[in-house]
Amino acid sequence: MSDRVWLDVSKVSGAYYGNRPAFNEREVASLRLGLGKVSSGIELVESSPYTLIAARALEILEADYAETDLAPAIAGWAETEFSLSPRRCHVTRGGATGQFTFDWDE
Repeated sequence: MSDRVWLDVSKVSGAYYGNRPAFNEREVASLRLGLGKVSSGIELVESSPYTLIAARALEILEADYAETDLAPAIAGWAETEFSLSPRRCHVTRGGATGQFTFDWDE
């Protein structure tokens, strides 16, 4: 995410998947994207030299889950956890594919 904000996903389990050893590459990429969007804010409020975010569980609804949804989910979690100002993330859903697209305010 940054020089001072790190993400650990080495020991995760999931309510839907049951116990499993790791997120897949697309899930990790989405988590990194979302946490990267708020890492500068975390650095401003955290005085410690390093902040490790350890993702240990994934709870999803099978019908609603898309790996890309993890980016705004972890960003929203971090905003709450570290009392950050919310970032705007505009979400659109493609008509033909039903796939979500996220447009982050910079």
